[in-house]
Amino acid sequence: NDNINTIDEDSELRLTIMSGIAQDESRKLSNRIKFGHAQSIKNGVVLGSRIYGYIKKDGKLTIDPKTAPMVKEIFEKYSTGEWSTSTIEKYLYKKGYRNYKGGKLSRDNIKKIIKNPKYKGYYCGGKVKVVDMFTKKQEFLPEDEWTMYKDDGNHVPQIVDESVWNKANVIMQTRSDAIKSHRTSFKQNNLFTGYIFCGNDGAPYWMKQRTARGREDVRWVCSYRIKNGAQSCNSFGIHEKELRIMLADLINKSGDIQTAIEKYISLVEKNIDFSNDGA
Repeated sequence: NDNINTIDEDSELRLTIMSGIAQDESRKLSNRIKFGHAQSIKNGVVLGSRIYGYIKKDGKLTIDPKTAPMVKEIFEKYSTGEWSTSTIEKYLYKKGYRNYKGGKLSRDNIKKIIKNPKYKGYYCGGKVKVVDMFTKKQEFLPEDEWTMYKDDGNHVPQIVDESVWNKANVIMQTRSDAIKSHRTSFKQNNLFTGYIFCGNDGAPYWMKQRTARGREDVRWVCSYRIKNGAQSCNSFGIHEKELRIMLADLINKSGDIQTAIEKYISLVEKNIDFSNDGA
């Protein structure tokens, strides 16, 4: 504690002075780190953690023969427009591909891979900034603030053709826009109408009613699956009774229907078998 006796008359002043010195040193250290980070980006040094498809060493990437084929398959399948991140997730798992922890490569992992410009041979840096050097808290920057350019192959070798990368990203953006559009423009005929959309194809969920053993069964199912058959989409059906119970609890916690439904769907995705007969 720097031998400060807090009972001394001048202890408060000394603590204030030392605190100011510590803050100034912290600021200088932060500036040095930021400068070093900026210089690394300027020199084309690859920063960040591990990345599927590559082996990172000395600020450069080399193609990883074990995971690069997986990356290629992700782009090849998604760019056809016939595969979703969900179906690719299951395909990769069955084929034996795993994440760094030995588990299933999630849809979020797959989305990040598809969006990463490095795979088309582009250097990409400055995507985040550190807002607190002690807690390592980071803040993601908008894409127009990134440092990005076509690499000569010395730091970021290309894994997929640029046209394939572009096609995959156009498909992903189109699907994302479709879901957002549905959420804002769908006519509200029911409490849940216009809030539930298929993560595979972006189609809205429709209410489907039937009577089984004298009891009415109401569930929400992907409209694309209803129109084109069970083989067209492997999404799941949601029983309205379960939806209402869960929704009531989540609304009490969040106070917002849209947020509550999204949380519900997220919970369902984690706990059910996606191969059930939702249609």
